[in-house]
Order: sequence, then C-alpha cells, then structure tokens
Amino acid sequence: MRKCGMSYRATASKLGICKTKQTYEERHCSRLAAERSGRPKIASLREDRTIAGSSRRHRRTSIPIIQRGFMEKTCKSASPMNCSRRLHSAGLGSYVAIIKPLQTAISGKNRRIWCNTKKNWRMERLPKVLFSDESRLQLFPNQRVRVRRTTTEKFLPEYLSPAVQGGGDSVMIWGCMSANGTGILRFVNGSMDFKEYT
Repeated sequence: MRKCGMSYRATASKLGICKTKQTYEERHCSRLAAERSGRPKIASLREDRTIAGSSRRHRRTSIPIIQRGFMEKTCKSASPMNCSRRLHSAGLGSYVAIIKPLQTAISGKNRRIWCNTKKNWRMERLPKVLFSDESRLQLFPNQRVRVRRTTTEKFLPEYLSPAVQGGGDSVMIWGCMSANGTGILRFVNGSMDFKEYT
C-alpha cells in the first residue's frame, strides 16, 4: 500500500492498525538516516601524542596541569575530560602508586650481587635458609574503608572510620619461615636490631 502511494493514515485505516506504525524496512531506513558521526575531535593525532608525551615525561603530573600545558603549547582549548580520554586511549590510566621500601642505587646493586651469588643454589640448600621479617600492627591503621550509605548518613558513627594520631597503640611482631614450615610469632619490645636476632 505504501509503495502504491497510499498515506500512513489510509494504510492504517485499511489494516486497522495505529497510523504511526511503520514497517521494519522503513524503521531500519529511518535509523540509518539518523546516524551521525558525532562531534569531531578537537585535537589531532599529533596533539594527542603531545598530551600523552607530557604525561610520560612527568608521571605524577595531574590532568589540570597537563591541560594547561597543552593549551599554552597549542593555543587550543581542551577540557580536563578530553585530556583524560586522550590519556586513556594511549593506555595511560591513573592508579595509586604501590608503596615499597626506599631503594638506593647502592642497595639495588647489593641486592643484584646477592641474587647472582644464590641463583645457582640447589634445592638441598633451601631447608637451611630461614626467611624472617618484622611488622608493626596498629590499632587504628590509616587505610581506606568503603561503606554503603545515603548522602544524609555521612556523619553517623556506624559509617565513620575512626582515626587516631599516629595510628594509636601498636605492637611489633616478628616471624620467620623456611622450607620446613613457619616459625613461632614473637612480640618485640622496642626496635628490632641484630641483638634481638641473636
């Protein structure tokens, strides 16, 4: 009926259906006609590399600083969200830095020497090696705790994470392990030094 030139109203009246109902082909064609490419990118590929290069040179730089540097260099406007998208497309995400003990060039060299002297050890020597370490346990450690609450329950006691200056009371413990199993957990008074080990 539509191919013969009948209107939607006349076709709907003949078939007894809603006049706004279209065939699958017409709906499909209307969707294809409505497709658009979207808003064009502000930055070119070269400018994308500029944003990623700025982050690679200074890994701890925040996005607002990268944004200002990009605008000063290219005289183009860019929002922090645009800079964030460019960094994500370059595979540069934002993560919390892993906390590890400070290692200097000398300590790193000593570690490599120690590993090179032990890399040819046989399995028979491992039972004679004892691995030990100490750790301080705090009553109120400074760590992130996630809770589920509404916006009005922000300061209710059950949704707070208590904090004490310096972490509150703490205790130092020492433990060891070998190929034969774990050792006894010891509580340490004061600092752990070579006298305590002996």
